[in-house]
Amino acid sequence: MKLTSKQLNQALATRLAQEDNKQTTVSYLSAQDRETASQIYVEAFENDNLVSWLADLDENCVDHQQSMNDLNSYLNDFTNGYHLTGRERNTTVGVMNEDNELVGWMSLSPSADQGGRFKDLVSILRSGPPPMYKMKENYGAHSQKRLHEMDKITKARRECMKPTKKWFYLNTICVSKEYQRGKGYGSTLLRIMTDVADELDCAIYTETTSKELEGMYHHFGFDTVDTLTLAVPGDDSKDAECKVYLLRRN
Repeated sequence: MKLTSKQLNQALATRLAQEDNKQTTVSYLSAQDRETASQIYVEAFENDNLVSWLADLDENCVDHQQSMNDLNSYLNDFTNGYHLTGRERNTTVGVMNEDNELVGWMSLSPSADQGGRFKDLVSILRSGPPPMYKMKENYGAHSQKRLHEMDKITKARRECMKPTKKWFYLNTICVSKEYQRGKGYGSTLLRIMTDVADELDCAIYTETTSKELEGMYHHFGFDTVDTLTLAVPGDDSKDAECKVYLLRRN
């Protein structure tokens, strides 16, 4: 049987209850947290390898920062908007600092919710066209083709996890830049996630384009099961390829 949102939420709720007596506050996010969560995402991924490759921006681009922010805002809404609605299927967890301010969060998707195309259509209708289509002049010549190339990431995930029924996908994990180093907020979220997987006796799948983050995931029990190279025909620029590490924890 595939893992359902209800099963994942029950395990998450049990694990989050164990954090009540600890200094760090961790809880479900609600629709009211959506704006802050989006700001954290945009900030955390402003120099991300995959997003930079996707944007295909010239080094001398006048609106470089704004173009990256617009793209990250869109990607977050497309990927996580469904999870930040406050509905029953919400499997988005945030971590707060000592002032009870949201500084990081993660979103998870159970295997029963990986059925794809209808949910993708809903996301497209909700988020609208990607910024490289709305504001073509603000992005590189290969940006649109690179966006379609990213379908390979989804296909690789489905192929890798096809034999496995009970698993969940780490959609996103991000921490505000100010709190990324040595604060332990990201590790707190990852420990909760792996504890939940152990309780449910299920696998976890995720991807990264960072060699440093690949090593961090290895520390939490993930294995790199494959690598994927993204590239589009006719692109001979110096950053034409983007390497993606596909990771699984059993």
